[in-house]
Amino acid sequence: MEFGFDRYRKKVCLLALVTAGAIELISLPILGIDIGFTAGLAAGTATAVMNFNLMYLATEYALRNLRAAIIPMSTIGRLCIYGLIFFLSIKSSYAAAIGCGAGFMTDKMALFYLHVVKKVDVKSSRQVPEDVKAYYKELDKERKEREEKRVF
Repeated sequence: MEFGFDRYRKKVCLLALVTAGAIELISLPILGIDIGFTAGLAAGTATAVMNFNLMYLATEYALRNLRAAIIPMSTIGRLCIYGLIFFLSIKSSYAAAIGCGAGFMTDKMALFYLHVVKKVDVKSSRQVPEDVKAYYKELDKERKEREEKRVF
């Protein structure tokens, strides 16, 4: 089953890296060459891209196997990763923490660019597999039958 998100995911990750480069270029005249900020930005960007990919994999697994229980576990795990990286960057230096926070926002900025500025239509490339459609139609049919049998 192919859900058509892979090209979109790669585009978001590439734009996140480009955004991190732009943030670093903007920070050079303001901060100068600050290794702490650059390291924090790199760590934050790597964490954001990794978390975006983990979210993609968890969602794809949940859709393929019809197991939605993995989504909350994945979210908690990803938030713990964010917290750990931010904690380590604060322990390093405050410049690294600021860079890390900016790095966390790179994939969000890429998503904003794709959906607000470029207005990319993701829905046109997505297709739900036929077996998944059939499964949900069967679930809907069973739900309607149970509702018809209810007394209240």
